[in-house]
Amino acid sequence: MDASLLHQKAEDAREKGDFVEALKYCDEATVAYQKEDNLIKVAEVQASRVLTFRHLFEGTNDNLYLTLAKYAAKSGIELIESNELKTGISIPLYTLAKVHESLGEFEEAKDNIEEALGKISQDVQARPAVIAEMKTRFAAIRYRI
Repeated sequence: MDASLLHQKAEDAREKGDFVEALKYCDEATVAYQKEDNLIKVAEVQASRVLTFRHLFEGTNDNLYLTLAKYAAKSGIELIESNELKTGISIPLYTLAKVHESLGEFEEAKDNIEEALGKISQDVQARPAVIAEMKTRFAAIRYRI
């Protein structure tokens, strides 16, 4: 099956609340994107895993899911950094910031958003709405510190 279709199935399953199915499709999409040598998309799938784990946390209040989310986000960042890609780092950094925020780690969240904002102009994801959301969350977290 096509990698982007698997990725979309993961997104759809997550939005329907079928988190186990979402994680399964995330894994399948990861393998398919790797076969395509598309590391930016592999990193994006990690962001999808993060969202799924955060939903599981919200439904259970079990911090295990935030720990899994944190390391899924870090793996997306590491994939991009270790392969010296010129684009794609801002969204994984922002995703990690949201996990830090959920964990109450506001200083780390602030640092990640600040770095993401500094690098987003290099990213294909530099849509105005994404930048505005980052700036709003950054201001809110700075206020909490």
